[in-house]
Amino acid sequence: MRILRRDDALLLEHFGVGAACGDVLAKQLAVHLDGGVYIGHDGVGPGIKAAAPHLVAHGGTIGVAAETAKVMTDHSAYPPPDDPSPQAGKGWEGARKAPLAVVGAIVGLGTLAAVYGVVGASRNVGEPACRSALDLARRMEPLAHGGVAAVKVADEARKLPELAFRDVSGQAKSLADWHGRTVLLNLWATWCVPCRKEMPALDALQGKLGGADFEVVAVNIDTRNLDKPKNWLREVGVNHLAYYSDADAKVFQDLKTVGKAVGMPTTLLVDPNGCELASLAGPAEWAGEDGIKLVSAALSR
Repeated sequence: MRILRRDDALLLEHFGVGAACGDVLAKQLAVHLDGGVYIGHDGVGPGIKAAAPHLVAHGGTIGVAAETAKVMTDHSAYPPPDDPSPQAGKGWEGARKAPLAVVGAIVGLGTLAAVYGVVGASRNVGEPACRSALDLARRMEPLAHGGVAAVKVADEARKLPELAFRDVSGQAKSLADWHGRTVLLNLWATWCVPCRKEMPALDALQGKLGGADFEVVAVNIDTRNLDKPKNWLREVGVNHLAYYSDADAKVFQDLKTVGKAVGMPTTLLVDPNGCELASLAGPAEWAGEDGIKLVSAALSR
């Protein structure tokens, strides 16, 4: 296994290293605070069932939290001061320690928030330039059903990171190069079965709606055998999509930092100002009737 300078493992550089490659050296939460399941976490399979509830694996912090809950709820352990029983002194000693346990729990949860990027996820939220995107997302929401039912429209005015990658000739690209156009940004890899199954639909969507105001930008994040993705696309007849790639998979990590990448494939619908309109973790029927209507609404067609 090779570890990058930023302490991330490269995808597929070690058996079992997949979409959650950046988490090899650190614990990763399987269940988000909102109840969603992190599908790249160890032990979470295609059924996206969490291996364990949030915090179960974090012995130190959960221990503090459990002790705090016990102190706050188990009143029988702390008899009143005039109780002559031998346990009275012991109970009140525990009660005096209760505030410390509470403080410890708060500090522990704060540490988790820092580690998991809960604070980072709010970055670029409330951008004035993205208010119109938020209004458009609200109008699109009734169309997120059927083949695109899992699509989540934006509920905040959020500017997305620049997201650097390369085109087929190796030239540097970023999301800013599509300023003035609506983009369906998709992250995929050849080792990702749902990604491969979804690719023909993305190709068909580009064929139907692609033009001066819209492009499906599919970014491959394979980190070795770099000719394999291009060869595979030719083999399956994908010919409407331009080829983009990021052999470091940094684009995935950048989206993960702002809470927009939890597994593969990852797709975002981005307005002409680089603002989020909608996002999806997993595949969708983009070329079906529901997908066409949803993207057409984003284009105000």
